[in-house]
Amino acid sequence: MTREVYVRLCEKAEVALAAGASIVVDAVFAAPEERSQIAAIARKLEVRSRAFWLEADFATMSGRVEQRANDASDADVAVLRRQLVYDLGEISWTRIDASGTREETRARVEAALASA
Repeated sequence: MTREVYVRLCEKAEVALAAGASIVVDAVFAAPEERSQIAAIARKLEVRSRAFWLEADFATMSGRVEQRANDASDADVAVLRRQLVYDLGEISWTRIDASGTREETRARVEAALASA
């Protein structure tokens, strides 16, 4: 199922980018091949892309997961624990500290975008 989700994300991203839209593809991207596939779409279409790897400590992440309500994600703390032991491989994406507020995280992403 995970593979199918990423295939669909990539298909939708490609359609949107080909139509000239700016997009955000929000997913875990834990596997190196998932990250490679999404990057390949931008290269294929010759569009500028930036990739961010959001990081926070376990207490912050688990607290956020526990507070979810009416969320599209089916992840709970058990899923989070499993994700934290994945072999992520090399992560070349810009790492962003996401342990603060949404506004602080957004400011960090905007600063990273401005410095590019």
